[in-house]
Amino acid sequence: MSSLKKILAIILATSVAWLATGCAQLPTSGDIETGPDIKSSLENDYLYYSPQGPEDAATQEQILLGFLNAGTGPQNDYAIAREYLSEEFKSVWKPSNRVLIRQGFPEITDRTDQAAVVDLKVSAQVNSLGQYQVEPADTVEQLTFSFVRENGQWRISNAPHLTTVIRPVFDVIFQSYSIYFYDNQLNYLVPDVRWFPSRASTSTRLIDALLKGPSAWLAPAVTSAIPSGTKLSLSSVNVTDGQAIVDLSARALSTTYREKQLMEAQIRETLLQLNSVFSVRLLIERSPQDIVDIQTLAPSLVSTTPVAFLEDGLSHIDVTSTSKIIGTNAVLDTFGATEFGLSADEETLLVRGAEGIYFSNYGKLGSQAKLLAAGTNFIAPVIDRQGFSWVSGAAPGSVLRVYGQSGQALPISANWMIPLTKYEISISTEGSRALILAGSGDEREIFVSAIVRDENGRPIELAEPIKPVAASLQVVSASWVNPTSIGYLESAGDAYTNVSIQTIGGLNNTLPRIEAGSKIMGNSSSNAIYVLNARGEFYQQRGISWTLIRDLVTAAHFPGI
Repeated sequence: MSSLKKILAIILATSVAWLATGCAQLPTSGDIETGPDIKSSLENDYLYYSPQGPEDAATQEQILLGFLNAGTGPQNDYAIAREYLSEEFKSVWKPSNRVLIRQGFPEITDRTDQAAVVDLKVSAQVNSLGQYQVEPADTVEQLTFSFVRENGQWRISNAPHLTTVIRPVFDVIFQSYSIYFYDNQLNYLVPDVRWFPSRASTSTRLIDALLKGPSAWLAPAVTSAIPSGTKLSLSSVNVTDGQAIVDLSARALSTTYREKQLMEAQIRETLLQLNSVFSVRLLIERSPQDIVDIQTLAPSLVSTTPVAFLEDGLSHIDVTSTSKIIGTNAVLDTFGATEFGLSADEETLLVRGAEGIYFSNYGKLGSQAKLLAAGTNFIAPVIDRQGFSWVSGAAPGSVLRVYGQSGQALPISANWMIPLTKYEISISTEGSRALILAGSGDEREIFVSAIVRDENGRPIELAEPIKPVAASLQVVSASWVNPTSIGYLESAGDAYTNVSIQTIGGLNNTLPRIEAGSKIMGNSSSNAIYVLNARGEFYQQRGISWTLIRDLVTAAHFPGI
């Protein structure tokens, strides 16, 4: 967010803050409804739901339900929720360990004079590191509570270290953030999405999560410039007048000046997502570090417009113009192309032709196209940001192949893919993550895997994947659409196709349906979403509708992704 936008956000938030002290309360009975959008554009402890504390002579059930409802109020470290706890337990209760996103109302399934068991239907949860996890349908979690009388009032003497909220409340008080790591060559920053309440302590929680490392599935593909074992020297990250002060422990002293630059950039990009942070100052054991900022290490697209396979070759297209890529038509015609992959510098072309996959440096004089893989049953090839070509057969038993910048074959391990039928592959912009649309039998699934590269950037393994989307018989296309999200098309059982955007480690968003969609793609620079349909019509999402850009399109891709 720009400094100007942050200033405007601060002015707006300040002007409404006095209205929020009596914000909506979450009822314990009646229909579940969405509360007002009272989330501040500042990270503070004021603009939230304000749950009620315990009433005099409240029953155990009232205390229990009041405590569960008080998870809507994270201000002052869940101070209202702690009022329901005994004096001994309130100081040791850890509300940030987990957040359960529940469906419906808590059900008390067992109760004695001093204890109760509550069943919760849970749709998702967030752990202490902010990692979001969707739970299988009909997941029920049992929570056990103990009670004690203090000064004639019931209080909870033991409870799980967690809070619970319903989905509409979660959407108000939690926000997604990226913590940033580097690819293993220290070329680009790679986002890892986390969820925290947007409040004064968010800066501390973000840095705590950063110091504890990446999500397990992503870890093989990324590294941190911050030495392992480094902690915050002070207990919190303080933000004063827009500057975040991050004081690290002595472990960080072992780094070189260049490593400190990388470390500071990693921390800076993580904290600048907060509306209240304009700059970051790095200290090590209270000693300020004189570091010259390095530029943001984020890959930029060579082109912000997609490249389409038209009757006369490849062209950049948008709503108003077409720009032909000279030299591609001859290669496509020669090999009877039906699909293509184009490098980020637009100097290397992969072609899926009648006899296999061909590799061409079409822009170089005297260059001859090379047959990389012979056969007829290949998915669309891809050239990644680093210039490596990815080729895979579709049938079960076929192996993934990778080729270097000169077309030389390179070994890669991706054994988990071998038994699957492959439909599509997509590489994230910075080249550290792969999306594979594949399946067994009639079932199709979206797999996301860390790309393990050696010191030269050569892909050597696709690590064990995660499945960010439930299995579906009807997924027809999937692709990265921005640094943190994938898009996918799903047949609706009629002439139309459902369009969804799934954040990796986050929520799912549904876009307007489109007729006969066959390929989805996105532009991380502008967050534009494009869909090619089965009739060769190429659309871009505009608001709540799809705008036709071009017809008679055989295939379309962004270069280098």
